[in-house]
Amino acid sequence: MDYNRLYQRFIESRPTRKKEFNKGLETHHILPRSLGGLDTADNRIVLTCKEHWLAHRMLYKMHIGTAKGKMAYALQMMSGTGRYNLTARQYEQIRKINSNATTRQWRDPEYVAKQRAYRSSEERRAISRQTMLVNRSKMRQWPKRGKTSLEVLKQRHIEKYGKTTWYLRKRIKQEQS
Repeated sequence: MDYNRLYQRFIESRPTRKKEFNKGLETHHILPRSLGGLDTADNRIVLTCKEHWLAHRMLYKMHIGTAKGKMAYALQMMSGTGRYNLTARQYEQIRKINSNATTRQWRDPEYVAKQRAYRSSEERRAISRQTMLVNRSKMRQWPKRGKTSLEVLKQRHIEKYGKTTWYLRKRIKQEQS
């Protein structure tokens, strides 16, 4: 079975959605970041939790070598501890239960007060500042040598796969339009 083509059709057939709080929607990177995908709006799509699990299952099926290992890890993390082989329906049910539990927690004034106290502590602010400075220094190094993000993405694809992929060809076509 050609999972690459199946995945492409799956992604293209999903409706455009806006992510809303507590609606069971998740953001999915079309080309996973672990495989060289960028964290840009055109590389993200909003899927239901069931669709998200199915997308990762197809990514696992279509890759080989180290890329397959990375996709197996992502699928394992989505399935909890990885000790169980969950179906998409089971994953969806678990996500809904977890979402409802989280909503109930945030409706509890005691829990909210505790979270706000933690988030407003001076120690937390110092950690945030330090993280922000590290991230800024990393951002200054990107893109390397004046290359556009598309050129960097193309270079990564060729290094990893020895060729361009359908996603990259789609991005190039969008840039040219």
